[in-house]
Amino acid sequence: PEFVITSGTGKRIKNWCNSVGDLDKIRQEIKECSNLEQLRLLYTKHINLKKALNNDFLNQQECINTKQLSNPNNFSQNGTTNS
Repeated sequence: PEFVITSGTGKRIKNWCNSVGDLDKIRQEIKECSNLEQLRLLYTKHINLKKALNNDFLNQQECINTKQLSNPNNFSQNGTTNS
């Protein structure tokens, strides 16, 4: 069947074009997440853009996990005192 462009098609194209600017803004928000809970909330908020932003979320998750592992305050001293 022949493809017919309707006003609905035009709206979808317009929304898609406008979402590019939104993606840049969301990518910046992802980079600003400092913990996994913030990142999870942002992921849930933008689940409809999962395909476009998946790598950004994964990269930030790795960055947060690396920072947590390198922070000595995140490790137990196992009963030792800081005297």
